[in-house]
Amino acid sequence: MSLFFHVMEHQPQRINLTAEEWLTRTRLSLTMAFHMLRGIMAVCCGDEQSGLILIAQQVLLQQQQQPYTGDTSNSLRLFTTHDTPHQLLMMAHKKSPVSHSITAFGSIMLMLAMFAGLWAVTSQSPRTKNVLTARSFYEQNNTAHILSARANDGNDRDPNWYPVSRQVIVDSNPRELDPRGLSIYKGIELLCKMEATLESTTNLQTQWPDWANLERYGWSTNIWPHDEDIRETIQLEDAFNDLGISIDPEDWYKLIQEHREESEVDGTTYPPTDGLYKNILNLKDGALIAENNASPAHVVGMRGELETTRMVPLKQWSDVVWLGIKQLTEALEEDDDNFDAKPIEHVFRFHLSNPETRARILAIAGKSSIKDLGEWPGVTFPIEENQALASLSTPNGNGVGWMLIQHKGQMGVRKVDRVNLFNCERKDYDSDNGVEGTAPRACIYYHISAV
Repeated sequence: MSLFFHVMEHQPQRINLTAEEWLTRTRLSLTMAFHMLRGIMAVCCGDEQSGLILIAQQVLLQQQQQPYTGDTSNSLRLFTTHDTPHQLLMMAHKKSPVSHSITAFGSIMLMLAMFAGLWAVTSQSPRTKNVLTARSFYEQNNTAHILSARANDGNDRDPNWYPVSRQVIVDSNPRELDPRGLSIYKGIELLCKMEATLESTTNLQTQWPDWANLERYGWSTNIWPHDEDIRETIQLEDAFNDLGISIDPEDWYKLIQEHREESEVDGTTYPPTDGLYKNILNLKDGALIAENNASPAHVVGMRGELETTRMVPLKQWSDVVWLGIKQLTEALEEDDDNFDAKPIEHVFRFHLSNPETRARILAIAGKSSIKDLGEWPGVTFPIEENQALASLSTPNGNGVGWMLIQHKGQMGVRKVDRVNLFNCERKDYDSDNGVEGTAPRACIYYHISAV
């Protein structure tokens, strides 16, 4: 009852106001009351976390008579260390007394909001208990997928990394989100497109379904069978053993695609860009290692030599590499009638060298160095966690997402369902001097499953 008395002790006092001041304060209070009502409705409908964020925020903003206008930046700053409805409500109660200038109607709404909050905190209903834990994105959309048991099926989420309800993020204006919130927002967008049906995403499907388009647009393709680098350089044995992926070089092919030829398509000439995609594939186990990739746009951007109107349109990793996978698959099936290519299930973004990308990975994992990520399985998250969604919005995750989004007709409806950030440390042995050395390398693993 302390919250009730707290409200009653701060009822508005009668003061003389001009008509303009009265209208202004009434407008502000009604706006606050509206958002408190939204919070009450959310609580009553079972989404206590989102509802209490709205309620607590209005209490905290009343001192300055600042109505909530959809800008989540204040709530993101306020709720950086509070995760449960009880903590949110108590923080609002302790930190901000009710403004004396609020209207009577606003006070009534505040009282209703506080009672709704108390009900949410003290209720023993199953929905209240459920909301105190992380609510799955898939549970909200009735598309939950149960993963097969694997040793890396853990969850290293930090509840304080971005403790804001996913619904609040989705309802926000992305221009008003901070960098972390925006990365989660973009990750949710990608995930929704991955989960969507082919019929609802026809406008997003690739315009280059035939691998003959590679040569047409100036791409050369070289395939090296039985790639020994899988043992000598890649050195992902621990992950492969965990995931059931063959380490035998006989099962691996290196796919090298270079854009070094001028092409003319539909009357437009596209100069070579020196774009390079080097990836290693094991189609028996559905595994792809993105070893060294520099898109035409990246290479040209570094040199600043070509206007964008003459940039080859077939340039994205998601399109070019998928066409290479299709080309290799058809070649292997032609050579062996019994060859059965498995859908891509495992994608490793290997040895990330871009400083900005490495910094983002460390920020997502909450680590200060690549070595701190730990060797496989490193830091792991199911996709419903905010940290996993943020990793989807990195350039590396973005490419994987778009490969799945753009090729539903060929690959089926598939999605990323788990992310691992880890130190894929290189281990070398100098036989001449008998010295063993190591060097940390940043890697991301994306697990893919059918929807």
